[in-house]
Amino acid sequence: MSIESVLCVTPRCDRCLVPALDPTGAPHHWPSAADALADLSGPTWGWLADGDTQLCATCLAALTCQARGHDWGRWQELPEACDPDGEDLVIRVCARCGRDEVASTDCVSTGSRR
Repeated sequence: MSIESVLCVTPRCDRCLVPALDPTGAPHHWPSAADALADLSGPTWGWLADGDTQLCATCLAALTCQARGHDWGRWQELPEACDPDGEDLVIRVCARCGRDEVASTDCVSTGSRR
């Protein structure tokens, strides 16, 4: 049996400190920082990544919403399974960061208003 020591790079988000995770949920490894930055800043990973800053797609979306406001979808009725008290509740979700907002139908217009 031979054992080989291999050096690699595993970037972490500067904000949430979560490493870049592959589809199985394990930290992804790159052979160099340059390779990691090139991949992370591309469309597959969606990070803001350069030599100084690494922000994951989730944190980048949250910061964008914080600066520009949410990109709310339309109000929809909350499924009965999520509404055990039988209130007339509606939900909308931000298309950018995934944040949701739940309200009573008495408080909102369920039209196409954002």
